[in-house]
Amino acid sequence: MTTIGTRGSQLARWQAEWVRTRLAEHGVKADIVLIKTKGDAEVDRPLHEMEGKGFFTKEIEDALLEKRIDIAVHSLKDLPTALPPGLALGAIPARHDPREALVHGTSLLALPAGSRIGTSSLRRMTQVRYLRPDLEDVVFLTLRYPGGVLAGIQVSWLDPVKDRTVTVVGDQKMVVFDDVNPTEKLRVYDKGASYQPAGEEFAEFMASVRDGDIIIPRVRPGEPLKEQLVHFMDCIRNGRKPISDAADGLAIVRTLEQAQAELDKTRGSSEQMAVVA
Repeated sequence: MTTIGTRGSQLARWQAEWVRTRLAEHGVKADIVLIKTKGDAEVDRPLHEMEGKGFFTKEIEDALLEKRIDIAVHSLKDLPTALPPGLALGAIPARHDPREALVHGTSLLALPAGSRIGTSSLRRMTQVRYLRPDLEDVVFLTLRYPGGVLAGIQVSWLDPVKDRTVTVVGDQKMVVFDDVNPTEKLRVYDKGASYQPAGEEFAEFMASVRDGDIIIPRVRPGEPLKEQLVHFMDCIRNGRKPISDAADGLAIVRTLEQAQAELDKTRGSSEQMAVVA
């Protein structure tokens, strides 16, 4: 009995089943063993932000070298350029349609100038930039809230280094939330500034800057969508007001609509765009 090692994704299982069927046609029986790789385990950040290489192959290669499986089935694009000593490409089946899919119903070359494309693949980012350098990449927004509160948003659709941070600056402290950092998601900086008049002129003042400790509180890990659903169901059962309700959702939609309208009016501009929320 031949043992086939593969990842547990739907595509990987389909490929392994295809190979098992082809082997059966030649009288070779085979079992499939699912192996979880580092790329399957760390799904909260893009691959190019992870350290090392062979994120979808290393554990399977180890299983081959330790003779826990007889063969492995991979997507060829997931294999490193050089295989470890003792391993080799045994067979490459006939290639299927290699074309990418653009979820738009048209060609990438037919998209209007200034269109925005979202992707998490470093390879596709490079391809898009090569084929269509005119497509819109970076967007800056300034949100002006009642009470004089300002919020700045910077979004890069094609930047290979993805940052998901929220910085809140107050007159006494500053808080930074980093959604990508797996261990230090929250940092509280004892840092602030105060301004005192220093003369009779309007622009004359003295700034006093305080720079103190940095506190990193423990944040319990959790899946955000699951926690929101659990909180929502708890509010329904106990008749409590949720942290964010339909009114908050409507306000966000209206903000996004107005932001999109401002972007459409200033498409291609490098200036910041003001949105009143």
